Amino acid sequence: DSTPLGTMGGHNSQLTIDGHTDFSINANSVAGITVNSGQTLILKNIGNVTINNDGKSTSDYIINASVNGFTSSNGGFVINSGTLTVKDSVFYNNNGSNNGGAIRNVGGTITEITNANFINNRADTGAAINNSNGGTIGNINANFVNNIGDGLQIYGAGIHNYGGTIGNISGTFVDNSLTSTYWALGGGIYNADSSIENISSDFIGTSITGAYLYGGAIYNENSTVGNITGNFENNTATCTGTYLAGSVISNSSSNTGNITGNFKNNTATAENGTLCGVISNQSSTIGNITGDFEHNILTGKTVYGVIFNQNHSIQDITGDFKNNELS
Repeated sequence: DSTPLGTMGGHNSQLTIDGHTDFSINANSVAGITVNSGQTLILKNIGNVTINNDGKSTSDYIINASVNGFTSSNGGFVINSGTLTVKDSVFYNNNGSNNGGAIRNVGGTITEITNANFINNRADTGAAINNSNGGTIGNINANFVNNIGDGLQIYGAGIHNYGGTIGNISGTFVDNSLTSTYWALGGGIYNADSSIENISSDFIGTSITGAYLYGGAIYNENSTVGNITGNFENNTATCTGTYLAGSVISNSSSNTGNITGNFKNNTATAENGTLCGVISNQSSTIGNITGDFEHNILTGKTVYGVIFNQNHSIQDITGDFKNNELS
C-alpha cells in the first residue's frame, strides 16, 4: 500500500526535503505530495544523473534513483497549488496519466526548476511538467529525455503550459515522443493561451505521430514566446490523417521573437494530407529566422514549403537552404 511521503501542515507551512545527492524516493511505495495554497515545498538534491554533450544520458539514465515510479490518474508526483522550489533533482519513470507525469502545477507558483532532469515520465498533457490554471513557473533549467505521451489527444511530452506563465527555459529535449490516434501537439513544448520568456534548448530526436499534428518540437497558440535559440535535428513527424502544420515549430495566432538555430535531418510525412512546413507561421508574427535548413525531408499529398507563412509576417530570413526534399 502507498504511504504518505510527508504531511504538510496548515496554511503558511513549509516542508524542505534535501537529499544531499544520496537520497532517493521510490514512489512505488509512497502516495506523492500535494502542496495546497499557502504551503511551500522545497525539493533539493533528490537523485543524480549525468547528461553527456550529445544530450544522451549515461548507461541506464540514473546513477542514484530519484523520484521514481509514481503513478496517479490525475497528476504528477508533486501536485502544487502553493509554492514549490526544485533544485538538483531527477524525476524518473513517473506516470501522471492525464496531467503532468512528474509535476503538476495548478494555479500555484514554482519559483524555479534548476539543474533538474525529467526522464521516462508519462502523461497525456505534459508528460514531465503540466502548468495550468494561471500557474506561474520561474526559470526552468532542465533536461527532458524520453518522456512519452500517448492517447487520443495529447499535448507536450516535455512541458504543457496552458493558461500559465513560464520564465526562461534552457536545457535539452532528447527523444521525447507523442503518439496519438487523433490530436498530437508539441512534441517538446506545448504553449497555449500562455507566455514563455525565452527558449534556449536543443530539440533532438523528437517523434510525434497522429491524425492531426501541430508543432513536432514546439507548439505555440494564442500565446507569446520571446526568442527561441537552439538546434533542431533528427526530429520526425508522421501524420496518419489529413493535416500537419509545422513538423518542428508551429506558431498559430501568436507572437514569437527571433528564431536562431539550425534545422537539419528532420523528416515529416503526411501521405494522405497537407503538410505545412518545417516551420509553420499562421496568423502570427515571427521576428528574424537565422539558421541553416539542410537535409529536411517533407512528403505529403500536398506540401507547402520548408517555411510556411500564411496571413501574417516573418521579419527576415537568413541562412542556407540545402538538400531539402519536398514531394
